[in-house]
Amino acid sequence: MTHRERILAAFAGQRTDRIPIFDQTVFSNVASAALGRPLDIGGGELRYKEACAWMRGEQAHAEFVDKMLQDLAWFTRQVGYDMIRMPWRETRRPSEQLDEHTFLFGDRQDRWAVCRYSPESGNWHEIDNHLRRDGVDHLLEDIRAQVKAYQGPTSLPDTALAEWDRLLALADRDLAAACGAGGVGFGMHEPAWLEALRLEPDLLRLWHDQHADQQIAWIEAYRRHGADLCLAGGDFC
Repeated sequence: MTHRERILAAFAGQRTDRIPIFDQTVFSNVASAALGRPLDIGGGELRYKEACAWMRGEQAHAEFVDKMLQDLAWFTRQVGYDMIRMPWRETRRPSEQLDEHTFLFGDRQDRWAVCRYSPESGNWHEIDNHLRRDGVDHLLEDIRAQVKAYQGPTSLPDTALAEWDRLLALADRDLAAACGAGGVGFGMHEPAWLEALRLEPDLLRLWHDQHADQQIAWIEAYRRHGADLCLAGGDFC
């Protein structure tokens, strides 16, 4: 069986010639130590490095992405995975670097978040944001505006999938490909979201349904660009 055949057969509940092999995420430092060369492929360190690359400018970020894509394809080949995916990244561009490991995203006068990297744990976390300051009333106002403005799903333009296309071009042709579109859910780490669910369940249900429709359209776009499976859903759906 080819890698793709093995993965698709497993998801269809069919017998395979061996157990398919795949991990959603391998931390960059673990992969680097195991394979004896510096690799940028996943985990909090990858997201921190991408934020740092953004702060150095467009060219530095483009070079970071090039190395990441090549590292992913090479690593997947070396360990014999049956499927490849784009890792969880920090595609947002920081507006400010607050210290060596801490970054501001967005505008302090509107939506914003502060993220910090921990070298000790290898984690990248949001440590503060506008919701923790403005509370549930601000969140509900924002959700109402989104629901009112929604006019149906829109597809992703081909240009938005350029990096995905490059990853598949670098990978072995018979690998299965898993995309990351289809994320739906509520912000389980933010009290404001839990309060909103309690206060306005019908509004949140409508927002969730609209969001799901949009994600389905994006999944279709990825399918047209070679995706076999979708790692969709969310931690708190």
